[in-house]
Amino acid sequence: MDFRIRREDLPLIRLPLALFGAALLLALALVLLAVWQQGKAERRQQQAQQRLQQVQAEAVSMQQDRQDYERYSGPFRELRARGIVGDEDRLQWVELLTGLRREHPQMQLKYRLEPQRPADFIADAPQGMRVMASRMHLSFLAAHEGQLLMLLQTLDKDARGLHLLRQCRIQRSKLEQGQTDWVAPPLESRCVIEWLTVRQLATAPAEGAGAAEGAK
Repeated sequence: MDFRIRREDLPLIRLPLALFGAALLLALALVLLAVWQQGKAERRQQQAQQRLQQVQAEAVSMQQDRQDYERYSGPFRELRARGIVGDEDRLQWVELLTGLRREHPQMQLKYRLEPQRPADFIADAPQGMRVMASRMHLSFLAAHEGQLLMLLQTLDKDARGLHLLRQCRIQRSKLEQGQTDWVAPPLESRCVIEWLTVRQLATAPAEGAGAAEGAK
């Protein structure tokens, strides 16, 4: 059987060949379009997956922030109420010392507060915060060591802020002739106390502000 195409047969198959070619090109175009659509869908799915993961991560972060707030907001408010976080309350300190001097005139309590400064001796401050210190020189007379401890405990309990006792020099003084306040020579005490507060760096005052003293 002879399947060779003769020249005179070409006009007969030209149209079917053209239709076949067109169908082949259309099929190829449809395949390419399907591949492009699939790639586009995969990219959209990948972007949606990434966005979902980002939203999930943000939700976890928000949940962690909420847990941290619930965990630390109470202690933070307590520290702020005690005057450890925020502005130092020198007026309250002066009023407390004045009251002690009024209640115990025989102690001859005197004090001097130096200007507030950064507490460079405390290195591990929270990020974005600075520990500030105001040094107070305190001198008074005490009948015995228990009275000295009573005064320091009163400051620790009633004074706003956190105080750090740096040093305390104690020596037995002499009774002056004719005095009636002491039955025995009192202890002359000279103490140095650092009053500490924690503040944000942006609101920490300039070094050298706010000296005060009471020596009457």
